[in-house]
Amino acid sequence: MGVSSMSAAMPIVDADGHLDEEPEEIIDHLDPPLTSQRIVGRTHGLFPNWQGMQNRSRRILHGPGQLPYRLNPTPDKWLAFADRAGLEQAVLYPTDALTFGMCDDPDLAVYLARAYNSWAHERYMGFSSRLICAALIPLQNVPEAVKEVRRVHALGMPVVLPATQLPKPLGDPEYWPVYEEAERLGCFIGVHGAHLIRGSELMSGMRRAKVVFQHPFGQMVEMASLLFEGVYETFPKLKVGHLEAGASWVPYMMDRMDEKWAQQRAKLPLKKKPSDYLRECSIYFSAEPYEHGLPLVIDMLGADHLFCASDYPHEEDEDEFLSRMNHWRTDPAMSDDDRRKILRDSARAAYSLR
Repeated sequence: MGVSSMSAAMPIVDADGHLDEEPEEIIDHLDPPLTSQRIVGRTHGLFPNWQGMQNRSRRILHGPGQLPYRLNPTPDKWLAFADRAGLEQAVLYPTDALTFGMCDDPDLAVYLARAYNSWAHERYMGFSSRLICAALIPLQNVPEAVKEVRRVHALGMPVVLPATQLPKPLGDPEYWPVYEEAERLGCFIGVHGAHLIRGSELMSGMRRAKVVFQHPFGQMVEMASLLFEGVYETFPKLKVGHLEAGASWVPYMMDRMDEKWAQQRAKLPLKKKPSDYLRECSIYFSAEPYEHGLPLVIDMLGADHLFCASDYPHEEDEDEFLSRMNHWRTDPAMSDDDRRKILRDSARAAYSLR
C-alpha cells in the first residue's frame, strides 16, 4: 500500500506529551493558608519522583545531553518542538506530578491539585491554544474532585488519573461521582502510569526488568477494574484513555476478559462482553508506530480507538521523536483512513478539540 502525499503532510494531534513542573511557580499558586512562606523546602517534596530526576540525570551523565526544553522548560520551547514535528495540537500530561496518587492526605491533595492546574493553565494554555494541559483530580477527596472536574473542564482541560497508585482501583464505586460528572460534561479522563503503589511488591528485585512491566501492568489492572466493576455499563458515554503502554496488549486482554466474563456472567454487572464495551464506548489507547501487533489491534478494536502520543520530552532525543512522528506519516502498511484516525481524528474526538 503506497503512501499518499496527503499522508506525508498530515498534521498530528499529540495525545500524550509531557510538561516539566516548576515547583517554585506551582507553590505560588497554592491557596491560603498554604502560601509559599508556610511550605518547608520550596523546591523539594511537592511531587516526589526519583524517577523523573534519574531520567533527566541519565542523559547528562551517560547520553548525548539533555534536550533544551528539559534544561529550561518553557512553553515556547515545547511549541518549537511541535512546529518541527508538525503537531497541530498537543495534550500535555504531568511528569513529576504523575506521583500525585501517592498523596495520602485528602485535604492536602485538594490544594495541590488546584495549584498545579491553575499553574499549568496559566503557563502553557495561556501561552498557546495549541497546548492543552491535563489536570490533576484529587480522588483522595471525591466531593472536592467533582468540584475540580467542573472547574478545569470550564478551563478546557481534560483530567489525568494515576494507575495503581490510589488505595482502591479506579473502578471502585467510591469514585463514581467523578465519572458521573465527567460523563455529563464530556470531560476526557486519561489514565496514566507512573510509580506503582498497588502491586509494587511484584516488582521486587526487578531492577532492570521493572521498566518493561510498569506501564502495561498498571493499565491492564485499571482497564479491567473499570470494565468489570460496571463503570461503562453505568456511564456508557464516559471518555477514558489508557496512555503510555502501547496497544498490542489490548487484543490479548479482550480475549481473556471475554473468556472470564462468559464463565462468570451471572455474577457480573455487565450485559455485554467486555470487548463490546471497548469497541462501542469512547475508550482510547495510545499506540506506538513500531508495534508489530498494531494491525491486529486495528482489526479487533478499530483505528478510531487509537491515537498517537509523542511522550516528548521523555527518554529520547529530538531526532528520535521526529523519526517516530514521520514513521506514523509514512508507514506503507497503514491505510490513509486508519492513519488519519490515529494521527488526528481520534484525539480530536477524545479531547473534544476544535
